[in-house]
Order: sequence, then C-alpha cells, then structure tokens
Amino acid sequence: MMEDEHTKSLADLTALAKTKNISLPTSQTEKGKDAYKKLNGKSGNDFGKEYSSLMVNGHKKAIELFERAATDCTDPEIKVWATETLPTLRTHLDHAIMCQKECSKI
Repeated sequence: MMEDEHTKSLADLTALAKTKNISLPTSQTEKGKDAYKKLNGKSGNDFGKEYSSLMVNGHKKAIELFERAATDCTDPEIKVWATETLPTLRTHLDHAIMCQKECSKI
C-alpha cells in the first residue's frame, strides 16, 4: 500500500515540478543510503523493528514538512498538493505505528 501510494505521489510531484521548471533529486541521499545499510544487515523481526522505526520517524518528519507547506507555501498549486497529500501521510504513520507496536511484542 505505502509503495503504491508513494509511487503515485512521486509521479504527481514530478508532474507538478515539471510545470514549474523545478528539478527534483534523482539519486539517493546519504540518509537514505544509511537506512538501506541498516536494513540490509537485518532479518526477521529485527528487520521489522528497524523498518517500522524508520517509517514512523520518516512519516512524522514528512507530516511536519507538509503541514508547513500547506500553511506557509506561497505557490497555490504546491500548497494544494501538500494539503491533499497530508491525509495519506497520516494514514501511513498510523500503519507504521501499528507495525512498530506489533514488532515490539515479539
């Protein structure tokens, strides 16, 4: 679910950025590379715990950024995109928290 919705959101953002002549990064950040390394070395429930922790923290940060864009952005189209994306991000955060709780039980 998250992968499908993130892929759709990225496609929407890419289209919006293109209309505004904004180029988006095309390579993974150092933070992303570090997360990959952490996850790559885990398996089973250890993977689940690490992954869910990354998803909870990542979605919390994304929600903060999108809330700021939804209220402070001066570009109306970007403001609308951020506002419309927030409910999905909040749902993803809820799911990530549920996963995190389940992984911590084991």
